[in-house]
Amino acid sequence: MFSTKIKFSILTAAALAVIAPFNAAEATNGMNSAGYGMASKGMAGAGVAMSQDTLSGATNPAALVNVGDRTDIGVNFFNPNRSMQAQDATGAIPEGTYKSAEPWFIVPEFGINKMLDENSSIGVTLNANGGMNTEYGKNPFAGFSTAAESARTGVDMAQALLAVTYAKKYGEHSFGISPVLGFQYFSAYGLQDFAGNSTDPSSLTNRGYDYAAGYGMRLGYQGNITPNLSLGTSYQSRMYMQKFDKYKGLFAEGGDFDMAPIFNIGLAYKVPESPLTIAVDYQKIMYSEIDAISNSGNLLASCQASGSTGLGGTDGCGFGWDDQDVIKLGVNYDYNDKLSLRTGASWNSQVYENNETLFNILAPAVVRLHASVGATYDFKENQSLSFAYTRAFDDSITGVHASNGTQNIKHQMNQHEIGVGYTYTW
Repeated sequence: MFSTKIKFSILTAAALAVIAPFNAAEATNGMNSAGYGMASKGMAGAGVAMSQDTLSGATNPAALVNVGDRTDIGVNFFNPNRSMQAQDATGAIPEGTYKSAEPWFIVPEFGINKMLDENSSIGVTLNANGGMNTEYGKNPFAGFSTAAESARTGVDMAQALLAVTYAKKYGEHSFGISPVLGFQYFSAYGLQDFAGNSTDPSSLTNRGYDYAAGYGMRLGYQGNITPNLSLGTSYQSRMYMQKFDKYKGLFAEGGDFDMAPIFNIGLAYKVPESPLTIAVDYQKIMYSEIDAISNSGNLLASCQASGSTGLGGTDGCGFGWDDQDVIKLGVNYDYNDKLSLRTGASWNSQVYENNETLFNILAPAVVRLHASVGATYDFKENQSLSFAYTRAFDDSITGVHASNGTQNIKHQMNQHEIGVGYTYTW
């Protein structure tokens, strides 16, 4: 009989086979996308209080009972331009600019919903996340040990979330619940210079891809406060994932890397006698609950291989990520009965402080301001095409790491994302 780990690995490989060819590294708010579905993406991720398409269920499962019988298929072309600079020669990193390769990724998404009766539905959504993806042509960490400089250094992570949603409507109020299966893969290479800081140097780097599966839950509510004002809120629990056994010498708690819980709340206002709807959302991503992400890597000297703070230890050093606050503002304008136009902007808090710049060379998640546009055109009675474009404006963070002398390390990133989608209703 197969062991539980092998069974989950087979399930994970099967699920990730859907997204693996596309290398799903989509990250705008830390490790999370700004939104799911072309309608939300065109509004910079806003819309937790709106029921726009089946992918709305990936944010708020209560939305699905309001979208009818339909399926949505989308693909996103994601371009994160990430780099780091060692701005002087006062530390271990050779002075210069290091640019990450692999500038384009393709990220699919899918949703289908079936009404069971006029007040209940069941649906399925598949969406992808990422965020820890870098590939440097030379090793910026080589100066931290006597090891030879590696030809390549970086990490690659992708996540897929598959949810089955039941939604029920009671008058002006709807509720949804989604058991969620999570799948993720990870690889790291070129980190051998930190072997002396690892509790298990043989499981630190250059182990190829490892796969993990797990589970969690989404809950959601939507309701009309007035005829023109709706409220939406949702919560995605922590996703309890299998450990990355191949990297138990890198991530805290022996390779544990769960997905952070997420809370959303928002309002949508339909302007009276107007085709205009305005949505405002607040999102909180609780990275602080995941030790591998939130434990500080500020003082590398304290990451002792023999103690619990060593890489991979029970209190092992990490990336020092904080909880992230996100504010989103979106507008939907129904130009006529066939064409809807959208725009939006969002702002998120900085996910890590400038004294955490060393390990975050691997994950320079510094963008904070996004702007989006989008549209949907109904080219047939039951079919439509949508698009969305998001620009994450150039941002940076510069800091001095306690284990790297007085050297300034600058992380910089900007992003483009273009999405297209097809909808069929029946």
